[in-house]
Amino acid sequence: MFQKILDKYIFSWVETSKLKNIFSEKNKPDIILTDKNNLAVALKYDRKSMIAPVIMEKGKNTYAQKLVSSGSSNNIPIVEDKELVNNLFSSLKTGQAIIPSYWVKIARLYSKHINFDIVKEKNKDSFEEIFETQRQQNQELFSLSLPQKIKIEVSSNIFGIVNKKYLNINIYGFLLNNVKAEENKKLENDEYHIYINGLLARNGKIIYTFIEPYEQLNIYLTECLRFHYKQLIGRDEIVYFLDQIRENYPILVSEILKYYTVGDVRKILHGLMEENVSIQNIIMILETMADSGDGEHNFDLILENVRKAIGRDICYPYLCDNVLNVFTFEYEFIEKINANFINSENGKYLNEKYVKIVHESISKAVEIFKNKNLRPVLVYGQLNRKLFKGVVDKLDREIAVISASEIPGDMKVEAVEILKLPESTTPS
Repeated sequence: MFQKILDKYIFSWVETSKLKNIFSEKNKPDIILTDKNNLAVALKYDRKSMIAPVIMEKGKNTYAQKLVSSGSSNNIPIVEDKELVNNLFSSLKTGQAIIPSYWVKIARLYSKHINFDIVKEKNKDSFEEIFETQRQQNQELFSLSLPQKIKIEVSSNIFGIVNKKYLNINIYGFLLNNVKAEENKKLENDEYHIYINGLLARNGKIIYTFIEPYEQLNIYLTECLRFHYKQLIGRDEIVYFLDQIRENYPILVSEILKYYTVGDVRKILHGLMEENVSIQNIIMILETMADSGDGEHNFDLILENVRKAIGRDICYPYLCDNVLNVFTFEYEFIEKINANFINSENGKYLNEKYVKIVHESISKAVEIFKNKNLRPVLVYGQLNRKLFKGVVDKLDREIAVISASEIPGDMKVEAVEILKLPESTTPS
């Protein structure tokens, strides 16, 4: 009896040590597949040393549950696919590369859940080529062609330069294809007008510098659309997205429409775009919404859950040499800020005295980031994050405000500055 207990203890200790090594900083798997009951398979891919992803680890029953739990704690994507897990588990050993017959399925999962740089190989049958194809197909699936919503008019001399060129704009992860400039002879030389839904959204003149007129129009249109996303992504566009997605994810769309209206989906997407967050990973966004959909909707909470799920997409634009450079507040400072949010009939707002204190502290940190040629990223607690973003926007809308839960566990983070509570600060 004693030997059985000892053996069980030793086995548990070995499993724990094994998991600790698997999820160490250098070794983490990319993705974990599960059948949700008895099996789990962890995959890892390094393009420099592997021809395809390998089975990093696999487990049954209790160990499978531990593998999934450890992966979830380390922000590793957990994907349920009963058939694929059973096939991989039964046909491959730990350390073996995925055989070609599974490459397309695995590449599809990687393109949905994993962001990493791909170097194209000449071999068209390589895993990297298949992955790249899957990624392009995903981008094409959710690209938009909205000539009826966007119209660009240019003067005759500009039209002579750009008349055969289409502007392809990537805005918040969606591609706006086939937007073409039209000639308006009434416009003065070098003048352009941008219309959205028939309303003038921006006008100005092309400036002759080293940037070509075509490139300038691309820049102006992109900037314009960033501030008019609500007109760009309306209810009709949400229906358009869902119709496309339904072809490959019918159950997901069914769940979304069971729990949410089209207006609800639009509200979440607008909440992301309001903070310059790409919505390219719309499948993950909808899956997170579906998981939060049974019951009354707390949209602020759902939005924060969505942000956590697509944290890699949020952080990616701010990486410099694969490092996320951030600034944050010391714990006492955050506690003081949270304590000074005031409830009112119109919602919560921050004590004006603290708005001034916060702006002064942030301004100093932003200056450090600018001197280092870095985009400023502020890490704040998930509690009141969105409210605090509103406070920061009054100072500078280009400052990203993210929570620690949105940063992937395998992403390297460097704290450039930690803001301390001023000693003379005593507002209640």
